[in-house]
Amino acid sequence: TTAFRALQSVLAALAVQQAIQKVIQINDEYSRLESRLSLVTSSAQELLDVQEKLYNLAQASKTPYAATASLYADIAAAGQELNATQEQMLKVTGAVGASLVVAGRSASEASGAIFQLGQLFGGPIVQAQEYNAMIDNMRPLLVAVAKNMDGTGGSVAGLTRMVKDGKVATADFFAAAVAGADSLTASAQGLQITVGQSMTVLENEVKRAIAGADTTPLTDAIAELTKTLSNPQVI
Repeated sequence: TTAFRALQSVLAALAVQQAIQKVIQINDEYSRLESRLSLVTSSAQELLDVQEKLYNLAQASKTPYAATASLYADIAAAGQELNATQEQMLKVTGAVGASLVVAGRSASEASGAIFQLGQLFGGPIVQAQEYNAMIDNMRPLLVAVAKNMDGTGGSVAGLTRMVKDGKVATADFFAAAVAGADSLTASAQGLQITVGQSMTVLENEVKRAIAGADTTPLTDAIAELTKTLSNPQVI
C-alpha cells in the first residue's frame, strides 16, 4: 500500500541519517584530537609526524587510536614536568598499548585504563585513585615500573605501598616506565590476535579514512532530510 511504502521510505531515510551522523561524529572526534595534539607540537609537519606514529602504535597494540592519541596528549602536556623527550613519550605510549595486549583487555577496557593513566600523569605525585584503576587492566605496565623503580623491591606490592604512602613522584613513575618499555613491548609481540583486537584495528582504519572527509555536504544533507521528514505529506 501507499502508506506502507511511505513508512519504508521514512525508515530508510532515518537509517541514512544515523549513518551520516556517525560519520560526522567520527570526524569531530578526530578534529578534537588533532586540536589537542597541535597544542603539544611545534609545527604542522611535527603534528603530521606524531599523528602517523600514534596511529602506527595504536595498530601495533590493537588499541583504539583515539585513546592512544589522548594519552600521548596528556603525557606531552606534562612533558616539561616529566623531563621527557618526544621519543620517550612515544615509547611509554607504545608500552601502555603493549601492556593492554599482554593483559588481554578489550577496546572499552583499554580506553578506560588509558584515560586513568592520562589522569595519573597530570599531577606531581601518583595518586592512589588513578593507580588503583590501573591494577586490574594494566598490571603488566605496573610490573615493568616496579622492576625499574628504587624502593619497590621489584614488586607491584612494593610499588602499591609506596603509592599509598604518597612517595611516588610522577616523573619517577614515568622514568621507570621508559626503562621498562622495551621489554614490555617485546613481550607483547607474537601473541595471538583476538577477534576483538582485529575489530579494533579495522575500526581504526575506517575511522582514519572517514576523518579526512569534508562533512559539510553531510551536515547539509541531515538538515534537508530532517526538513523532509518533518513534512506531514511525507507519510
